[in-house]
Amino acid sequence: MIARLVCRELVRQAPLWQVRPIVHDQLVRTYRLLSGSLTPGTRRLVLAAVARLAIVSSRLAFWADDRGCSGAYLSLANRLAVEVGEPRLRGTILAARAYLHSAVPLQGAVKGDAALSLSLVDEALALGSSGWSPRLRARTLGFRAEERALLGDVTGARRDLDQTLTALAQVAGPEDSDIDLAALDIASTGAHLPAFVGVCSLHLGRAAEAVQVLEGLPAHYELEQAACGAAHALAGDVDRGAALLCRGLEVAVASDRPMRLQRAVGYRVRYFPRAGPAAEPFDARLRRELALP
Repeated sequence: MIARLVCRELVRQAPLWQVRPIVHDQLVRTYRLLSGSLTPGTRRLVLAAVARLAIVSSRLAFWADDRGCSGAYLSLANRLAVEVGEPRLRGTILAARAYLHSAVPLQGAVKGDAALSLSLVDEALALGSSGWSPRLRARTLGFRAEERALLGDVTGARRDLDQTLTALAQVAGPEDSDIDLAALDIASTGAHLPAFVGVCSLHLGRAAEAVQVLEGLPAHYELEQAACGAAHALAGDVDRGAALLCRGLEVAVASDRPMRLQRAVGYRVRYFPRAGPAAEPFDARLRRELALP
């Protein structure tokens, strides 16, 4: 409950530099309860609560591009999840850890360890199969589809997208029975199939399909304007693509999430390698944000 409230309210409204110490403080306070005299059932509930808060803290650190801290929180969460004996919670941790090794967050601009990332996601899905909410399962399958698309695995990406659709069809309402990584993701895609299809089509080189899908996303998926810009560039319309890319950068900067900014930069590096003057507004805005000459 605490972790879900943090995800839904605090994380979405407060600046990242304010949120991280607040969540960490809540984690420490909850962890201290374990030193008291608790019944086995109560101890198990507290262990699970601390593990979930550690997962939230890990994602916040990841957003802030603090991967070392993110991994440390996940190690704590995993130790507690093992003690509490909750496979679906360990699956959530493994899914979060996969991001640390993946090329997906930076859109392949920086190479990750795809084999390790896919292995972690496979194990996560196996552990969480009996207890995850449909939305969390869909988000994780969509992430795996993106990873495979970056590798050029058309068959695997399509298979995962089909499974994502199946999982989303089972979503009954807005609430999740477990932590939804979509609420803590660096992208705005959440568990929305067209967004996954558009980004995967982009990575597979299917420019026309990517443009059609990404142009049709709802307005609140504004961060994916950078992806849409990349799709236009891939289709040959570099000027239109660069304008959307720059708009996506502005959204990323306003979100106060360094990894979101880097995601936009990833699109710039991967899909606008020789954009020339068209990409100058993006590059100038990025230099201002990073205080570079």
